[in-house]
Amino acid sequence: MRTILRVAGLVLPGPLTFLAVQLAGAWQTVLAIGLLTPAIVIGVIVVMAVGIHREERAESLGSAPPGPAAAFTRRLLNVHVRQSMPTDRPTMATEVTR
Repeated sequence: MRTILRVAGLVLPGPLTFLAVQLAGAWQTVLAIGLLTPAIVIGVIVVMAVGIHREERAESLGSAPPGPAAAFTRRLLNVHVRQSMPTDRPTMATEVTR
């Protein structure tokens, strides 16, 4: 008995049948990865934009981050503060490294 598979008008004999069946089931995985990857990237960009906006509004680059989005943005961009600026002496200089 000969095994064949008809896909989109093509007749696939023997070993190609197994490969065609495997590829036919993989489209869902490819679609899921194709939809999730851009969604994750867009989400990270949005969180970074919120963090940068909060840093600018609070003028807090020389001290502790004002929120989790700002802390995430600092960690992602590798921005560190070596010494936090005390709140009672705002004239003290701090070094911001990148």
